[in-house]
Amino acid sequence: NEVSQRQLNCPTGHDRESWALFYDQVVTRVLEGIPSPHRHRLLDPEEVFAFWDSLSNSKGEGVDRTRECFQELIEGAIPDNPADLFTVPLATVPDLKVLESLSGEFPHFARAGVIDALSEALFLARAGDGTLSFDPMLLLGDPCVGKSRFFRRLAQVLGIHSTFEIDCAISSAGWILAGSSSTWAGSKPGEILTLLTSYRGGLGNPLVFLDEIDKVRETRDTSPIHTLYTLLEPEGAKRFRDEFCPIRMDASRILWIAAGNEGDLLPAPLRSRFRIFSIPTPTLGEKRDIAKGIWNELLDKPWGRHFTAFLPDSVLDPLIPLSPREMGTRLRSAAGRALARVGVRNFKAIELKAEDVCRHTESRNSKAIGFRE
Repeated sequence: NEVSQRQLNCPTGHDRESWALFYDQVVTRVLEGIPSPHRHRLLDPEEVFAFWDSLSNSKGEGVDRTRECFQELIEGAIPDNPADLFTVPLATVPDLKVLESLSGEFPHFARAGVIDALSEALFLARAGDGTLSFDPMLLLGDPCVGKSRFFRRLAQVLGIHSTFEIDCAISSAGWILAGSSSTWAGSKPGEILTLLTSYRGGLGNPLVFLDEIDKVRETRDTSPIHTLYTLLEPEGAKRFRDEFCPIRMDASRILWIAAGNEGDLLPAPLRSRFRIFSIPTPTLGEKRDIAKGIWNELLDKPWGRHFTAFLPDSVLDPLIPLSPREMGTRLRSAAGRALARVGVRNFKAIELKAEDVCRHTESRNSKAIGFRE
């Protein structure tokens, strides 16, 4: 056809004849075929090759870096199913019971409706094509209620290996998401391209955490806000372009969770793209459950096999005023003290004691967070 007869710019290290055959197979077979189940069409093959041709006719340090990045996308062999070229796998819906553990570890998130919303999304996804999806979520609440930790535990229970966290308050957040032009010194692709492309172990529906999203400012040249307008709108995300490799990619399957303190600080158009949840301060009983959940998570560490899961009230009580992050630090220190207390020959079924937790030197700047009765 007309496209396959076009003069090809063969990449370095490739035989022109084999490269021409590869190109012809791509443009004539990939678009006609159907990708394998649970795979997502990320890039349009014709646009990939058209961009490659334009790179081959350009020069410059930045162009060379772009060419190296892009060659990794197109130099592999045709897969068993040619239509799978330029597609990436999609994470599938796990067992619907996986969220039960999150309800116990994050009872205040459950009280806010977050767990129910995720459960509903899993049922809908299971009834659909079986691949994981849910609407963008915005978690609003005071500092230290565990928003970042919730994101990391959610990725674990959902079995998503491809994740990224970005602090939206930093000046270069826009470049981190969308990359920088290859004409600039030090240019590189953005994290969205890195997450999605298969040559980086990509996943079509990775999990992205936007921390401090209420700190973004629309006036910054490097603000991520305009990029987020595109990425959080399904139709716009299907035509997302990275500044470093500016060809269309379908980023519409990304799973988004954002966190902040004050939702009113967000521009209304951005706020409207999220399903918003207000995370309350944990109650006294919930703080106990949170501490137990953190301890159970720590028991997955290699040293955790030496301990019992039980935490007596004498251990839990000193943890109640602390934030989840401080609880984890205190429990890790307590575990080390307990190991020293029992001696190296008795590393089996150790139970934490009050003395292990309470012999902790408080930082002068440490501030306890409150709880509700």
